[in-house]
Amino acid sequence: AFTPMETLLKLGLGAGFDVTKSPPYTQIGDQVILAGGDAVNAAALPWLTASSDQPFFAWVHYYDAHRCYGRQGPEWSGRYAQRDDPAVGATERWYQLTPEKRAALGLTPAQTQLMKDKYDGGLAFLDDRVGRLLDELSRAGALKNTILVVLADHGEVLDEHDDEWFAHDPHLWTENTHIPLLVRFPDAAHRGLRVP
Repeated sequence: AFTPMETLLKLGLGAGFDVTKSPPYTQIGDQVILAGGDAVNAAALPWLTASSDQPFFAWVHYYDAHRCYGRQGPEWSGRYAQRDDPAVGATERWYQLTPEKRAALGLTPAQTQLMKDKYDGGLAFLDDRVGRLLDELSRAGALKNTILVVLADHGEVLDEHDDEWFAHDPHLWTENTHIPLLVRFPDAAHRGLRVP
C-alpha cells in the first residue's frame, strides 16, 4: 500500500499489506499538504518493478486531484486558465462554500472559473503521473500479466449546486457519486467494453 495519507493506514486500510509506505507531507502554517504523485510513484515503483514470479496486490493512492486545487504549481494550475492567481484556492477558506461563505469571500465569476480551471489542472497532473507509473511498469514488463484497476473515491461539486461549492460532502449528488472505474486486463481482453 502506497499512499500519501498515512492516517488511512492507521485507520485500518493498511491491514493485510506486507509493505506500506507513505511519502512525507509538507506543512505550511496550519495547512498540511500531502505528497504528490511524483513522491507516490517514487515510493511504489521499486516494489512494483522488482522481479518476482509471485502474484501480488498493490494499492497506489494519489491525492493530486484533491484540494487545495492548483497545488502542483503554475505549469498545472494555470494550464486551462486565462490568468492564474496563486491566492485563489490556496487555503481551506475557498472550499465547502455555502451561499453565505461565498458572499463573505466575495467570490467573483472569474475566481469561480479559476477554481474550476485549477481543479482541471490537478486532474491533468494526476493523469500524467499515473501515465508515468504505467510507462515504468510497462518498461519493467510488470503489466503483461497484471490486472490494473483505476478507481476514484469521490467526485467533486464545483458550482453545479447552490447549497455548497468546491466540495464532495455531505451531499450525494451525481457529481460526487458518478466516479470512474477503469479495468485493464492483460492482452487487451474486453478492450473497449463499457458498462453503464
